[in-house]
Amino acid sequence: MFNLSVDKKKIRELLDQFYNLSFVNIRFISYDRKIRIGNSNAAHENFRGYFCSILRQDKLANERCRNCDQDAFKRACSNHQIYIYKCHAGLTEVMVPVMFENRALGYFIMGKLLKGPPTARLWQEVWNKCKDYEINGQELEKAFFKLNVMDDIKIQAAAYFVNMCSKYIYLSKMVSIDELQPIGHIKQYVNDNLEKDISITSLSNYLNISKSHLSHMIKSKMGMNFTQYLHAERVEKAKTILKETNMAIKEISLNTGFKNQNYFNKIFKRLTGFTPKLYRECKKLKNNMNI
Repeated sequence: MFNLSVDKKKIRELLDQFYNLSFVNIRFISYDRKIRIGNSNAAHENFRGYFCSILRQDKLANERCRNCDQDAFKRACSNHQIYIYKCHAGLTEVMVPVMFENRALGYFIMGKLLKGPPTARLWQEVWNKCKDYEINGQELEKAFFKLNVMDDIKIQAAAYFVNMCSKYIYLSKMVSIDELQPIGHIKQYVNDNLEKDISITSLSNYLNISKSHLSHMIKSKMGMNFTQYLHAERVEKAKTILKETNMAIKEISLNTGFKNQNYFNKIFKRLTGFTPKLYRECKKLKNNMNI
């Protein structure tokens, strides 16, 4: 696990210059999809990637695009190489993983592309795949006939240079990684999975650390065992929900990972001195109790 730092300005400049040279649209997306960088002209109707912009306006189409991208990313990362495929609309795309020491930092995605001249027949084939989406068909058709046309040799050549770019952006520190310390991993895992049935076993499997070593680490760094830490975090989340919402206590117990409301009440009272119901009532009365 790691945090990714990205120089968005420099990467966008790289994408823009590549487009100016080749008229091929490429985008950069981080491994966790939290960072997405496209060409500066992506919203312009004469931009070669405008087809995607129109398609993604529909919720279902956007979801299919995401699923298609994620599947291609997995395939490219598993093989550590460029992956050329057809998207759900039947058009060619290229996935280029950005790798460092066998870890995927993100990816460049290139396309959409046509391997031959756009024709009315080919457009009809594409439209048959897209006609149920809530999009402007005329605008999509105009964008289709402006798609970049490249044969297999040119696609391979463009992909080769994008692959070189993927290595360059790491070496030039356009992207860099910040390793999370083991305790940071633990806190992030617990925070992301509070409502789930998690345990020291599931955490050790996730971190690939033995249970005994993990238990010792948590005890030495946090001054409590894993179960105590998990209960403390769940109760803190429950306190926030109790203060800020009118959610039923039974529902709060489930949303914070307690399967049994009576057990939730017991742990909550042990850590706060109050039952969840009394805690909420005290907060509503805005008394001066220090809780």
